[in-house]
Amino acid sequence: MPKHKTSVLLRKKRFRRWWRWSLSASFLIVILYAASFWSAHESIQIKEIKISGNEFISDETIEQIFRESSDIKILGLFDRNNFLFLPKKIIAQKIRHQISVKNVIIRIVEFGRAEIEVIEYEPWGVWCKEERCYFVNKDGLAFIEHQNFTDLIILEGATNQEDLLGLSYTKTNTFNNFILIQKLLHKLEIEFYKISTEDFETFKIWTTEGPQLLVSNKSNPTEIINNLKILLEQESIHKIQFKNIEYIDLRFKDKAYYKIK
Repeated sequence: MPKHKTSVLLRKKRFRRWWRWSLSASFLIVILYAASFWSAHESIQIKEIKISGNEFISDETIEQIFRESSDIKILGLFDRNNFLFLPKKIIAQKIRHQISVKNVIIRIVEFGRAEIEVIEYEPWGVWCKEERCYFVNKDGLAFIEHQNFTDLIILEGATNQEDLLGLSYTKTNTFNNFILIQKLLHKLEIEFYKISTEDFETFKIWTTEGPQLLVSNKSNPTEIINNLKILLEQESIHKIQFKNIEYIDLRFKDKAYYKIK
């Protein structure tokens, strides 16, 4: 085949390839533009948010995080604030981390309405630094600043951090031991209202009508209560005498020491 015919055929082939690519690119741009326009259409936008389950966190705080997260466009083109593109799991994770709650569930119930169910931590104690106090859950996590702490266990302990929010009072397993100690003491009809420490190794448990109980961060709750029970039985310590004890040291295995006021 002559060279000039070969050259013409190659140019035609390149032209057809370029034309197909141009059509495909143009079609893709049109589709993207249409999808971008449609994703922001008012008919599918999330306009109403219903929030439930929150007792300590305000609706405004939760809705603000939701709106800030949903207002970001995907690839700078697609609006996320609609029932098709809304990243429910990502937004739920942001809410859970930013306000320290146990869980968040987001549902789309209608085209224009979303429901946010918040499962908050249950406060067990309160940890204060200066005039700022924080609810602490059963794992020892300070999860929200709050001033109303009637009937909660008071936690005292020094820390260099200015803000206690998001910090743990002590290691989770150590704090869980306090929960178990509380249950075991209740069986002995002994209640406590405060836990304090200076070094986070030795803790003082302040009983309501009796002595301080000294325990270690490595103490076994069952052994502690057994030693206390044996001490009370062997020494024939009744309720009135119990009130006159200054402290009972339960940090030693198979032993318990006490001091009278």
